[in-house]
Amino acid sequence: MSVLPEAHDFVIHGGGFCSLTAYNHYGGSSDAGIDILLEAATPEVAFDAAERSYAASCFPGTREPYIKNITDWATSSNTHQCRPLLDERACWSRQLGGAFFFSFNERRKDHTRFFPTLAHQLSMIHPGYRTILDRKISIDKTLVKKKLSVQFKFLIVNPLLVLRDQGKMTGRLVILIDGLDERESQNAQVEVTETIASSIRNNSTPFRWAIFSGEEPHLVSAFAADNVSPYCHTVFLSVSRDVDGEIELYLRGGFTNILCRRNLLHLSTLWPTHSDIWKLVYAAGGLFAHSATILRFVDSYSYSGFKENLEAILAPNASLNTNTVSPYIKLDNLHTLILQRIPHDIRSATSLSLTHISRTGSNHWHVPS
Repeated sequence: MSVLPEAHDFVIHGGGFCSLTAYNHYGGSSDAGIDILLEAATPEVAFDAAERSYAASCFPGTREPYIKNITDWATSSNTHQCRPLLDERACWSRQLGGAFFFSFNERRKDHTRFFPTLAHQLSMIHPGYRTILDRKISIDKTLVKKKLSVQFKFLIVNPLLVLRDQGKMTGRLVILIDGLDERESQNAQVEVTETIASSIRNNSTPFRWAIFSGEEPHLVSAFAADNVSPYCHTVFLSVSRDVDGEIELYLRGGFTNILCRRNLLHLSTLWPTHSDIWKLVYAAGGLFAHSATILRFVDSYSYSGFKENLEAILAPNASLNTNTVSPYIKLDNLHTLILQRIPHDIRSATSLSLTHISRTGSNHWHVPS
């Protein structure tokens, strides 16, 4: 093969030639295994990814018992390494080894990208692990396309075992998995749970796993299984009026921030009124998501108009400008997705129940004996 293809009309006498291959910043060639791994991963689900700049977080003074609970767990010497937390996200970031925040986004619900993503995140904090992984994938580029259990073995477990033999084992790190129930396959959700529990039983990984999920029956059953439950501690975050005080604190802080950014903090004792706040607290029904939606909607105007947004929420039957966007559009989209996922065998009964509730205003269903 010619060193200078298609060159002509000149002659070179003497000298030596060497062929140079482009190398990337990992120290490997342009088709390095670590680059193949990145292509198979989903970088935008990482804890510090730019796409999560506006992700919801706990307001100071709220959810404190849960935050302390998981922080103590993550830093303790307790042998339980797998903790599923249902229905709500905790705010915690210490000793983080990796994270995957699932959502209904096409790439972020793809279970085939899960273990490659965690492997790539781990490779960024442990050079030895990265070197081993880079070599393995360079030799077998199909590793990132294998089934979940094989990906976990070759991308995560085996490199860690090599490091253990070399006396270079990683420290105990926490892996956060948020929205496990939002993966596109229920079978994959259960397989991930069983794979993680198996690694804890066999002591093949040094990680502690914090799993956040909705209370889906198949996941509750998976965590309760005899081969999983001994290695897990489950915390259920209930929705109740017990958190009304925290929601009030969250709303007041949110409205203060809205005024502060507009240099209108002098209005904080006048707007919104105490009555307005408690109307919103009552409407939230124990759901922080409802209050977060309200604050986003009120804050959607940069300077003027934010007061009118709140009035539209407090008096929904009043005539609105035709350009006004529904304050609940994000919740509406979420509820639409939930309804679309109702199993076919109970869809008729669910439709009947919802129709009854919408027509009677009842928040419960009573069947006479």
